[in-house]
Amino acid sequence: MTSPMPSLLMRLTRLGAFGALAVALLVWPLYAVAASSAATYQQIDPVDEALVPVNQFTYAEEPTGADEDIVAIYGNAKGAPTAYVFVDESLVIRPEEKPALVLLKAPAQGQPTQLAFVRFFIVRLSIGAFLGALVLFGLGALLRRRAAPATLEPAAT
Repeated sequence: MTSPMPSLLMRLTRLGAFGALAVALLVWPLYAVAASSAATYQQIDPVDEALVPVNQFTYAEEPTGADEDIVAIYGNAKGAPTAYVFVDESLVIRPEEKPALVLLKAPAQGQPTQLAFVRFFIVRLSIGAFLGALVLFGLGALLRRRAAPATLEPAAT
């Protein structure tokens, strides 16, 4: 009598391999959805709210239209404009001076999620899941080979 264990292990490795392969392939559409909702913001360290009208008045005297000058009204720029996902709208500033420029206040705790950060982990998750699927497919093949019935050779007469 044979044990049902090799058959169960073969099914589990096949199921795990197909699951890992599905994960490796399905994270990319999820990334595409996240990327489609991403927007580019200039992150700033905001100045005190009482200073904004003073800065706007100063800017109105000699409007240059330069992004740096408009950013300086609302705060200090932190790096280059970057694509962010899942942004809290309460942190977004759309300046009257240039509506196309979108500013993002630096939150008190944590950082907003950058699209590049999401891509970094999606790539590694996809590669890891694909390698896991390969290992499980190989393990399943090894189990099938070991579970194959031995052939009896005819006895020499």
